[in-house]
Parts: sequence; structure tokens; C-alpha cells
Amino acid sequence: MSYSIYTDGSIHENPGKGAWACVIVHDNERQAVVGFAESTTSNRMEILPAIEGLKRTPERAKVKVVSDCKYLVDGFNKWMDKWIARHWLNSGGKPVLNQDLWRELRKLVSTREVEFIWVRGHNGHEMNEEVHRLACEELDRQINE
Repeated sequence: MSYSIYTDGSIHENPGKGAWACVIVHDNERQAVVGFAESTTSNRMEILPAIEGLKRTPERAKVKVVSDCKYLVDGFNKWMDKWIARHWLNSGGKPVLNQDLWRELRKLVSTREVEFIWVRGHNGHEMNEEVHRLACEELDRQINE
């Protein structure tokens, strides 16, 4: 079972109201999922769609998470093991921000074969543009309600 999850977040002010979106692709079928937070940060809105997308994939699935967010991709690919080795402290000795989300993401990844891939944002990548649009539309919808 192979899945691709495309993710993006959008925020009104940082911190402030935010939205996120992911599109899960499996067997040429797409499932879009969006969410909103009344008070959040841009980094939380970038991690959350990866979590929500992974929750919708079965354990042991092979999953590619594609994001234009270096914080998400590098956080998992480069920094996670170092944070854990330092008991969730960053290189400056301070607690890792968004630790609750990183821990949840790590737990989901532990039961799947996950690859995090970075793509340049707003550069014509069809699925990146789609999730960006969905996140912005959800944020606008929530703000204007």
C-alpha cells in the first residue's frame, strides 16, 4: 500500500488564526482534509496536516509526505534524533517547540514506512499549489464566518 500526502498551512497572523490542508493520494484517488485553529503558529499549521494525513493511512503503509516546509521536513529528517538524544532539548539547550506535535508525528511514523520530501513552495508543483489553495480557502472561510 503506497500513499502520498501533500501538506500546507496558512496563518493570518503569527501567532493567530490558522488553517491547514492535506491531500492524501492512494490508487489515483484523492482525499482532501482541512482544519482550523483559533490561536496557533505557522509552524504548528505545517506539522498538523502531516499528522492528520498519516492518521488516515493504515499502519505498515508506505507513505511519502510532501511539503514546502523545511521546518517539517528537516525537523523529521535531520533534527528529531538529536532532540530525542538531548531529551527534547534543541541545540541551544531549550525545550523543543511544538513538542506535543513532534511526539505525535513520531508515533505515527513509527508504525509506517514514511519518507519526508521537501518541494519548493509556490513554484508550480501541482499538488503543493492545491494544498496551499485549500489551506488559504479554509482560513478565509473561518475568518469571514
